[in-house]
Amino acid sequence: MQEIRRIGLLSLAKIQAVLMAILGLFGIVGLILAKKSSFNAVVLILVPVSYAVIGFVAGAITALIYNIVARFIGGVKIELESKKEYESDESEFTQTSEPL
Repeated sequence: MQEIRRIGLLSLAKIQAVLMAILGLFGIVGLILAKKSSFNAVVLILVPVSYAVIGFVAGAITALIYNIVARFIGGVKIELESKKEYESDESEFTQTSEPL
């Protein structure tokens, strides 16, 4: 098991901003398909951008809180598996004459 001791503030903030911007785009698509709201081109730009800004701030705050809490009680434990580099094995490429 490995432990996430610290999360990079800007790293999580950037990821969260992109994810929230995508969520904002899905929301706009939903409004367009539902035709429940009339809006102009400004809304098409403003909603994803505002979601991204909110996501950036929320991601930074989340990373900050995680880092403080992890210092006292320990971080999240995860189990990682390392993949072996592909090795050419001729037996994988030989065909057998077994009936199907």
